[in-house]
This record gives sequence, C-alpha cells and structure tokens, in this order.
Amino acid sequence: SDVCSSDLSGDANSLAARELKHLQNRSHHLIRNNPAAVTARNRLVAHWIGNGLKVKWKDKKMQAAWDAFIKNPSIDGHGTFANMQNLVGSAYFESGEVFGRMIIQRREDCPIPLKLQIIEAEQLDPLYVRPKSIRYGIEFDSFGKPTNYHFWNRHPYALLDSSIVLQREPISADDILH
Repeated sequence: SDVCSSDLSGDANSLAARELKHLQNRSHHLIRNNPAAVTARNRLVAHWIGNGLKVKWKDKKMQAAWDAFIKNPSIDGHGTFANMQNLVGSAYFESGEVFGRMIIQRREDCPIPLKLQIIEAEQLDPLYVRPKSIRYGIEFDSFGKPTNYHFWNRHPYALLDSSIVLQREPISADDILH
C-alpha cells in the first residue's frame, strides 16, 4: 500500500506504537513457520534463563514454603515456576515485551498467597490514548509514573465464546511487572 507523508510523522514512541501490531504479527508468524526462528528463540531463552531462578533459604520453613510455591505459582493452575520463566523469555523474544501480574490468592495447598499471571503484549493496546493521562494503553500520573495498565479482558485474537465482549480493564501498575 502507498505510504503518505503523514504516516511518517510523530515521535519515536508514536511511530513504534503504530507499527507494533504488524511487527508482533510478523514475529509470531516467523515462530510458527520458520525453524531457524524457533531455534533462535529457544537458544536465546535458554541463554537468558539458564537453569532458572533457584532460591535456597537457610530457614527450612522458608525453603518449604518456597518449594510449595514454585510447584504451581500460576493463577490458571498450570505449570511450574520454571515453565513460567521459559514462557516469559519466549514471549519477550517474540513480542519485545511481556507483562506479569501479581495476585494475592489465599489457598489451602500453598503457604504463600502469591499467584502469578503472564499477560501477552497483545493484550495491551498501544493505540489506546487519552490526552494527558493514557499513552500506549498505560495511564501515567503527572510525574510520568505508570499508575494503571489498560489490558483487554482477554487476548484480542482468542477464539472464545462470542458472548464475551472485548473490553479494557485497568489494572494497577503496583500489581504489574513490565
């Protein structure tokens, strides 16, 4: 398609935001269809993660609590802490960013009430802007500190029940790792 000169104007962030979905889609396409891209991702993630984050507590009670937590830290109940580390590395490689959400959820089977949720970059709309407060789906205070992330309530490309309406939900920046 023809590119008019107005498409090329703006600061670096606004230009990148306009192209982000296209770049992410191309990256996902490469991972799905190019064995060399898969190898590159796997090798880089292995280099980043190595054997994973290992925590050794001197206190036996703390170690037991940590060991219980890493068996199933995910809010959806699937995967170990090591699985989540690999998922974060893979998502970062493919999309250039990834988000983690910390949720306090008390459970009988784990002494640590923290649960983690990995949120794919596509769930944050880089084109969602409100003058003076929201840029690229992120709400900022007057000092430029993020206060809320406005994520879609589900992945925008997920094939789910058509009765589920796609809408933005603000999540406090205090609960997000970006």
